[in-house]
Parts: sequence; C-alpha cells; structure tokens
Amino acid sequence: MASNVEEDVVLEQRGSLLLARLNRPKLGNALRHETFLQLIEALRKAADTEEVKVFVLVGEGKFFTTGADVEAAKIDADLQSTLRLGPIRLTQALIDFPKVAVAAVNGPVVGYPAALLGLFDLVFVSPTATFTINFMHLGLVPEADSSVTLQQILGPARLWDLLLTGRKLSAPEMVEWGLASRVLPEDKFLDTVLGILDAGALKSSAQSLKHAKRLIRAPLRQAMTANNEAEASALISQFEVGEPLERFAALLKELKAKRQKAKL
Repeated sequence: MASNVEEDVVLEQRGSLLLARLNRPKLGNALRHETFLQLIEALRKAADTEEVKVFVLVGEGKFFTTGADVEAAKIDADLQSTLRLGPIRLTQALIDFPKVAVAAVNGPVVGYPAALLGLFDLVFVSPTATFTINFMHLGLVPEADSSVTLQQILGPARLWDLLLTGRKLSAPEMVEWGLASRVLPEDKFLDTVLGILDAGALKSSAQSLKHAKRLIRAPLRQAMTANNEAEASALISQFEVGEPLERFAALLKELKAKRQKAKL
C-alpha cells in the first residue's frame, strides 16, 4: 500500500522491496531540506522493516532529480543548510545502510544526487537518463563521497573530465563508464526494474544479502565516513569565502530571465 511521506517522497512497499519516489515532478524532483529528511527517514524505515530486502529510489515524471532546489532556499544560511547539512546526513545514511540500495534512474540526474549514485549498490538507467556533476562550475566541491566512490568507479582521469568540464554522460556512457549496470527499455522502465529486483530478492536469503553488503562495503566504509566529513569541511570553506552563494544567485537570475523570456 502506498503512503505519502508529506509531499516530497512517496513510499510504497511491494513485498520485499521498499520503493521511494521523489515526488516533485514539476520542479524536476529538486531536493529541498525536507526532501533530504524524508529520504533519510525512508532509509531508516527500510533498514528497520524486517521483510524489506531492497530499497529502490526513482523519480516521478521525466527527471530522476535535477539536484538541490536553490529556489526553495534563500541565498543565505538557508541555502547553506540545504546544500551542506542535508547532503552530509543523507550521504552518511547511505554509507551506513545495511541492505541493498538500488537507484532506478528514469531521467536526467544532476549534481549531488548524481554523485550519490556511487553509494548505491545497483543502478539501472532508462534511455533518457543523463549524468552531470557540475560542482566546480557552482563553486562547490565533490559531494556525496564522490571523491572516493566515483574515483574508484571511474578512475582519476575520467572523474576529472567530469568535474572540470561539467560534461553530460548519456545512459549508454553511464553503463560504459561503470556508473550503471544496464540500460532498460523506457516503456515500463520502473516495472522492469522492480520485476528484476523482485525475482532476485525472492531467490536470495535476507541474511546473505546483509552479509554481502557488509563485506563489500567494509574495505571502504571507514574511508567513506572520514571523507564525507572532509568534503563537508571543504564545502564549508567554500561557503565562507562566498563563492557558491554568488554563483547560485547568478544561476537564479539566469533561470528567472529565461522564464520571463519564455512568457513573451
């Protein structure tokens, strides 16, 4: 049965799967402070519910998520809270999550949530999915433990290619570069993902999955936690010099100008 966790995230348990839908499609499923809190709570529920073996995250509509909702926060301490405190806590929640975490990337993913894919155990993408981490262009730093996870997945050269250029990867490139397992047909994408996971979970021992998660995560877990704190410290330094605030203010101004032009 589906249940609405306020308005940002909708949870639905399907047998041994707990599905979390980012539910702000008109805003590209942009993440505000409340969204981070609800996602952390969703992970807690999945961890604490005995019959749940797999947590699945998907976006409602055309986007997986376009990143932080800078319009939902003022260009001041509120924005710092949204872009700093929320991500740090959600990152740690995923580092500590004891069960299988799956991202069903149904469309474009940008910024922090794109980097966060490195902490999911399994990633499926639709043909419309794209991947962008433009931290450097916004005066930010690598987030979501990406300076550890994405370096491990991509290697330093490819990670720097993405960070410096802000280039956008297509769904096939995400698979080629190791960010995703496979591209699944756009038609009934989520149903296909859930069908694959349900069949696998049905055949798998819950305890075996937990042990596998612990063993696979163990070699990097301590480094991930330390690095999450290091990334947070670096991000705080950037906010102290004011670069992110200036660049987000400029981005907001650009977005508003485009919207006004579109209305003419």
